[in-house]
Amino acid sequence: MKRRETPFTPAKFTFDLMQNESLRSRFVGIVVSIVLVVFLSFVYFNYELFEQNFNNRVYWFSGIFLLIFLGFRGFLVSYFVKVVYKKRQSIPRAMQFFNVFFEISIPSAVIVLFALQVTPYNSLLSPLTQIYFIMIVLTIMEMDMAVSTFAGILSGVEFFFISIYFASRHEPPRELALIGTNMYYFGRSMLMVATGVIAGYLAERIKKNAINFYSQQEEMRKIELLFGQQLSPQIARRLLESTSLSRPEKHEACIMFLDIRDFTRITENMSPEQIISFQNHIFSDMFRIVNNHNGVVNQVMGDGFMATFGAPVNSDKACAEAVNCGLALLQNLKEVKNDHDFPETKVGIGMHFGSVVTGNIGTEERRQFSITGQTVIIASRIEQLNKVLGTQLLISENVQRQLNGDGFRFSEYGKHEIKGLSQPISIFSLL
Repeated sequence: MKRRETPFTPAKFTFDLMQNESLRSRFVGIVVSIVLVVFLSFVYFNYELFEQNFNNRVYWFSGIFLLIFLGFRGFLVSYFVKVVYKKRQSIPRAMQFFNVFFEISIPSAVIVLFALQVTPYNSLLSPLTQIYFIMIVLTIMEMDMAVSTFAGILSGVEFFFISIYFASRHEPPRELALIGTNMYYFGRSMLMVATGVIAGYLAERIKKNAINFYSQQEEMRKIELLFGQQLSPQIARRLLESTSLSRPEKHEACIMFLDIRDFTRITENMSPEQIISFQNHIFSDMFRIVNNHNGVVNQVMGDGFMATFGAPVNSDKACAEAVNCGLALLQNLKEVKNDHDFPETKVGIGMHFGSVVTGNIGTEERRQFSITGQTVIIASRIEQLNKVLGTQLLISENVQRQLNGDGFRFSEYGKHEIKGLSQPISIFSLL
């Protein structure tokens, strides 16, 4: 037998359902309170008419007591729902159906009590019957089609049998003979059932949209955890819209490696607190600049980092974004030196463009997003050439080709051997 899978329900959505249930019960209390105020006001301003029709005050007081009980119960349930949620982290469906049963059946009992005292048609056609529709509509907040449909069917069945019972024992007024027919009450009952079904359908639609929204929020949270603080909001949105991180994917990307020169010498006389402060100031600005240029900081070392442009989200301007980012990083270092009492800091930046593979590596308990391929290795070794050539930013011939026509000016440093490659490659810097 195939096991039925339980639909994914985000925790935040479950919490909001509890809030909805609490608010719905409070609305029930408010609605019933308004009905009571209006009803008692009517009695006050039409007291003689009231005395003529309500000879047996037992029915009157019983009906008023039930309405007061229903209103008080609404406010009580509003509080009690939160207590139940704290203990169980969910709202039992049985409790939802039980609440609806009470909220529908008590108005039915009040209609019966008043119909036993006054002409039944006054009770059956009174505004009290509109409470059914209000209670049905409020079940939309449950976001459960079964609950709303149950409310509609229960309202229709109770109203139909109450109506048939009294209509069979009392003749309707001559001018309103139609209200004595079974079809009239059957039609009103079916309207209640239809209202419940429609309310349930709307509730399901709202529920589906809400779950999709919360699922996207949950996915965004997972992505942010996966990348830490190094993911720009633009990249995060594009990731959610375009691709899955769970499978390996091939991209054409520009890889940047940045290394702080002489980091050990710069920090040898600093206290641990000063080193942390130095790194925070340097890297926080650098990460912001990478994010602003649609890059992703993929790996962070103690004295540098690796950033990717065009992966895990494809970009037609990956090289231009990477080079502009590198230039902005160098400019930012000058501003940091001027604005803070930090030692003069130089960096080496190397870039290479080519094919990379992205994907998660690890187990369900621990995963790490990784970007691998020969392009990554070459970019790292181009960064190391800065030490040999006395430069701060070097790019490969592949990057230079991608930038042709973008208005950049280059200085060529000739061909250089790169460990792992059979042929030397041309290296460029920017003027």
